[in-house]
Amino acid sequence: MKPSDDPVWRDALRGLERGDFSRLEPLFDESAETGKCRIVEWCEKGYFADEPQALAEALTCACFLGRTRIAEFLLNKGVDPAVGMSTGLSATHWAANRGNLDTVRLLIERKAPLEQLN
Repeated sequence: MKPSDDPVWRDALRGLERGDFSRLEPLFDESAETGKCRIVEWCEKGYFADEPQALAEALTCACFLGRTRIAEFLLNKGVDPAVGMSTGLSATHWAANRGNLDTVRLLIERKAPLEQLN
């Protein structure tokens, strides 16, 4: 299936663009079958290849939700934590705001910006 044929993918893109992170939480839950969440599966299948901003927002969403392992996976894929800021807040801002301390530590270790870049 092509990404454009997947209605869940298209809906996820809209949610990432709007910063509707709470609604997207099920996409970050690991599947009992694969042990991976949809975001990781889509990343591995190349769905985000033409959607770098959405991928950056997926990192921000993972940080918002406190999904440190997923955030680490995305950082290891080279996602820039300063890019996903459609809400005006960075991945670091959201992780700190939500009290996700393990995620904040990860972002600091990876030199994520602490302030919004203009």
